[in-house]
Amino acid sequence: MKKILCLTMLLSFAFSAFAQNSSDVAPKKGDWMVSVNFGVGSYIGTDAPAPNNPAYTLSASTSAWFDKNPILDIEGRWFVSDKWALKLTGGFNFSHNPAYNEVTGTGSEAGDIPTYNAVPSRDNIQFSVTIGADHYFKTKWDQLHLRVGGEFGYAYGRVSANAEDSEDYLGASVGEAFALKVAPVVGADYFMNSALFLGFDIRPVAYQYSTYSIRPQAGLGLLSSDSHSFSILSQPMIKLGIRF
Repeated sequence: MKKILCLTMLLSFAFSAFAQNSSDVAPKKGDWMVSVNFGVGSYIGTDAPAPNNPAYTLSASTSAWFDKNPILDIEGRWFVSDKWALKLTGGFNFSHNPAYNEVTGTGSEAGDIPTYNAVPSRDNIQFSVTIGADHYFKTKWDQLHLRVGGEFGYAYGRVSANAEDSEDYLGASVGEAFALKVAPVVGADYFMNSALFLGFDIRPVAYQYSTYSIRPQAGLGLLSSDSHSFSILSQPMIKLGIRF
């Protein structure tokens, strides 16, 4: 988090060199804004379970922004009027770990060459999409605008693991989760000039519904668990962007 704050301060200082004292920096109908958002949170997800346990238990994780890691996403805004803007925010992550075959050793006695168990292949996909709208308010400072709005978000995460030459795996083991979130948003944008701006926002309250599911082997039904989370003053975000 310290690195993100330092980067934000450096970029803000660099942008401020281009700041201009002009009353003609307010957003207008038809304007587009694109920003990089820095904040605290995480993409939702759960790991694929071990395939050979005799029993499984699953409990949906609770959601609290202060328990999460620094995140980065991209946001776009379109002003449908001088005071109203629609927004779309999203982020995506994909990773792949290749499989490795088992290497059989010579025995289990001291001095024998140990067996290297198979390493399963693992695919991890996570993404989030948020839509919303904001109403902008002028202040006594021409370059500073307050905004109030709301947003609705969807997040999904899935991990699948499989090792074809391992007796433990009978098809892919899967863990997946999704979440729905709704929240009001309050914030402010400072327009350094007609092209650059620095913003901040926070959710006064937020509600999130999450469902987590696992399937240890192919052909089995899903074991699922869900949760309801309410947060206050959650997910603060710093925005650095351009307007065109």
